[in-house]
Amino acid sequence: MKSRPLSFELFDARYFDELVAWYEDPGLLAALGPAVDADWLDHVLNDATGVQYSVVADDQLVAVVSIQLPNDEHPFLVITDMAINPRLRGQGIGSSVIRQLVALFEEESLRDWIACVDIHILRSRRSGIISNSCRISSLLPLTCALTKKAIFFV
Repeated sequence: MKSRPLSFELFDARYFDELVAWYEDPGLLAALGPAVDADWLDHVLNDATGVQYSVVADDQLVAVVSIQLPNDEHPFLVITDMAINPRLRGQGIGSSVIRQLVALFEEESLRDWIACVDIHILRSRRSGIISNSCRISSLLPLTCALTKKAIFFV
């Protein structure tokens, strides 16, 4: 992908129909399903415990990423999910999103992260994406039996 500046905006309902269309992609649906719906949108627009970002480049929605904000139970940020526009996969957008997201929160002195990653993604050829994109020297993987996701302390 040509390096395009990414802007992070709080998720806006104007992107909802486009995001719904992304779930027609079998790979995205399998990784993040079920598809988003009106209840999801209502939650995202009203949730005070997390942030859902629309990631935009050149006036095009390229990614959507969810973050659980720190609280008394867990004093760190949690990347709970991230969807890349299926037509743009394989262009380095995910790496750019993670890198810029971490930098965005570092400006607010929030540097402790956990990223929940599907076990199948870890077994793929791009399994090091989080550590490579953020230049993190080591990650501590744990497996959550209920969600079958690996949890990395970033």
